[in-house]
Amino acid sequence: MHSRIILYFIIGIFLSGTAKSQQDNSFNFQSDGANGDFVTVSSNVLIQPNESMTLEAWVKPTDDPSDNSSIVSYLRLASEDEESGFAFIYNSGKWRFVVITEGDFNVMPQLASWPGIDIPFNGSTWTHIAGTYDGTTARIFKNGIEEESYTPPGGDTIVWVDIATTDFYIAKYQDNNDFKGSIDEVRLWDIDKSDAEIHEAMGDSITDDPVGLIGYWNFNDNQSNTIVDHTINGVHGTLTNNGNGSWDTDVFDSSGDCFDME
Repeated sequence: MHSRIILYFIIGIFLSGTAKSQQDNSFNFQSDGANGDFVTVSSNVLIQPNESMTLEAWVKPTDDPSDNSSIVSYLRLASEDEESGFAFIYNSGKWRFVVITEGDFNVMPQLASWPGIDIPFNGSTWTHIAGTYDGTTARIFKNGIEEESYTPPGGDTIVWVDIATTDFYIAKYQDNNDFKGSIDEVRLWDIDKSDAEIHEAMGDSITDDPVGLIGYWNFNDNQSNTIVDHTINGVHGTLTNNGNGSWDTDVFDSSGDCFDME
């Protein structure tokens, strides 16, 4: 029996009843959000895709999210010509996949234009969320099925202006824009994966070193505050746990124990 560490966040990656259960995945992370439970990965050029990308995660939110709550965020939203990065961020009733591209600045007022999905926040439903960008169009997937797409006016490459002071977060955007619930299997690719590729692999842990994978945080680190990046890049994260945690078994069918943030 495997163990899974769950850390409750205020952002979420979610799994529905039709999705495959994960295999050989020991832990996931639960955050209560209000107490500041999140993961920080220091800004690093190794996790900055340029011409295309895919971002994935499993989530199980436990509370109604507020605007700018985030599941995964490597995003700088500032004045025009000072915006960079990407995120799964909540806006106007949906979890949206946002990518800052060349020529498409002042994105903050336009967040509702980006592709989004609905995710239940009942605390019992896991959902897989994925976003892709192919150099022209951003797409968002729910449990391996494309739901919406958006072609930003700028298009072209992903922008990384003034990003050195902006970190990569799991379960946080900035300040108090946290996620409340469970997050697992966060994956970052510098290629745009097809819906078939996403659906085929979303329920399985990664054990090899596939082409294009530049960040993989699976939370199977056995209660460590270091959240290991299981790629050759080794861009590890640090867990900030300001909540009250406990172990339980409310995880995927194939898992054992988990860690709950109260």
